[in-house]
Parts: sequence; C-alpha cells; structure tokens
Amino acid sequence: MTLVRIVKSWTWPDLLRQTPAGDGIWDECRFTLDPVERCDFLVALNHIPADLAVTVPPSRVWLFMQEPPERDYRWAERGFHHFSRIHTQDTRLRGPSIVHTHGSLPWHLDRTYEELLDADRPEKTRDLAWITSNLAVTAGHRRRLRFLRRLLAARVHFDLYGRGFRPIADKWDALAPSRYALAIEKMSCEHYWTEKLADCFLAWAMPIYYGATRLEDYFPAESFVRIDINDPDAPRRVVEIIRSDLAERNRAAIDEARRRVLEEHNLFPRLARLIAEERASNPGAAPQRLHLPRNPDLTRYYAKTPVLFRAWRRLARQVKPAR
Repeated sequence: MTLVRIVKSWTWPDLLRQTPAGDGIWDECRFTLDPVERCDFLVALNHIPADLAVTVPPSRVWLFMQEPPERDYRWAERGFHHFSRIHTQDTRLRGPSIVHTHGSLPWHLDRTYEELLDADRPEKTRDLAWITSNLAVTAGHRRRLRFLRRLLAARVHFDLYGRGFRPIADKWDALAPSRYALAIEKMSCEHYWTEKLADCFLAWAMPIYYGATRLEDYFPAESFVRIDINDPDAPRRVVEIIRSDLAERNRAAIDEARRRVLEEHNLFPRLARLIAEERASNPGAAPQRLHLPRNPDLTRYYAKTPVLFRAWRRLARQVKPAR
C-alpha cells in the first residue's frame, strides 16, 4: 500500500473523516497526518508550518494551495521551489510544475464521509439560508458584507447564520432544511471554490453562487445558480430565484454535484487517482532524504493587529510573481 504523508497548515476540521471509516485509507493509498520519516508521497496543504526531514522521492513532493490567489497570500511562493508539483488556483503562475485547479478544501459540515454517503435527502422547510461572518479583513470580506447590507436593505427574507450573527455549531442544521443557500466566495476567479459551495451540495441546498468562473468544469451547470454580488440588481435576482422551482426541477443535477464532492473532488479520491497516474508513469522514482524548511503564514500573525496588517499588505504587494 502506498504511504502518503499529509502536512497541513490548519487544525480543523478533522481531515481523515473524509475517508471511509475515518482510517485514512482510499483504494491502494494509506494517508497519514503522523510525522513519519519515510513515505512514498508527501502532500502539503497551503504551506509547511514547521521544519521537517523526510525520506521521499523528490518528484512526489506536492503542494495544494487552498488559499485564494490574492496578493496577501503570495508569501507562500517563497516555498514553491521545494515542490515538484504545485496545484494552485492562481492562473498568474506558469511553469512545468504548475497545475491550475481547485484546492480540494474539506467540507465543514459535522459529518463523516460515511454519514454523508448514507444520508437521505432531508425535508426542505425553509427557502434560503446564508452562513457567513462579519469578518472584514480583506477586500473580498468587505465586498461580501456590502452585499449582505444590500440584501437586508431590500428586505430579502433569509436565515442568516455565522460568526458575528447567529453562531451555529453544525452547518448541516442551517443548510439541510433549506431549498437554496447563498454561497459567496471572498473572490471571483477561474478555479477558486471552497466548502461554502461543497457544504450546500452535501446538504442538498441549491447554491446561489458567486465565485469560480469555471465552476462548470467541476459541477453540472444546472446544479447551481450564478449571481453577481456587484450587480445592484442582485437582491431582486435572489428573490426571483427563491420564488422559482429550480431547486426541485434540478434535483438530479444537485445529486450529481453531491456525488462529485464525495467521490471526485474530495481530497482523498482525488489524490488516489493522481498517485496512481504518477506511479504508472514514473515507477522507478528513488527516495532521498529531504529537509524542508518551515514557511510560516505571516498573514495570520499580522492580521491580529490592524496597523501591522496594513504594513504587511504593503510588503506583500511588493512580492514579484514567481516564474
């Protein structure tokens, strides 16, 4: 069995719950979060938060960038040269190691893979839910809050949840009863979609969506409805959607999107496929002892203090694009 070590920059949610039985096994791969010193593949999510030494073939050291392709996150490019393959939403980046794609972010519903697989479609008793926050650190956050204020000013009726509004322990409890749900990413670009979308599909709530412009590459076009939150007419469009029967007419497309979240875009089946392809094309990859230095997320540190964060943003914008 192929041993795959995963190194990630975040602690929640529990990533291994996205595998059957929560044991980290998918097909012929065994995924581990343990600091094993020898593995067949090493996959980093976002960046390497602490120095590590590992024996692994250099061609099998991969990175998945899960943060949006904003200037504030370009500090991560300092560590890109340690990876043979970089999966990123940032189409500004070019090179033989760059793969433009989504980041396979984990779902945030408090459900395991098996619980979601076995779940029945819940009864839909509410029209529209939105789980968001009052965070206003980035331009994308502030854009989303402006849209929220316009919805409220237009007296659009919906159930609002999230940090700074009505906290909710399990997003399932908000999304499962809803026919529709707003899924508003903090930026719009080709490939950046997150759990904001995936959680809607998993709870059978049709997403009213703003974000990835190439979402049809990943999900059926009939499984979601696009809006432009910058359009002054967007609140009226939301009302028009929730008064329609699109969610009912497109149930088959939503079912298919849900299946793809679980079986295709879920990090583990996705990695299992990529690893099988790599082993078939490069079966003789020789392991080496590698020392990979930490690449700390300075954005989180500086974001704690607004003055420091503004200074950090000025510095981040001076980072030149990677070649």
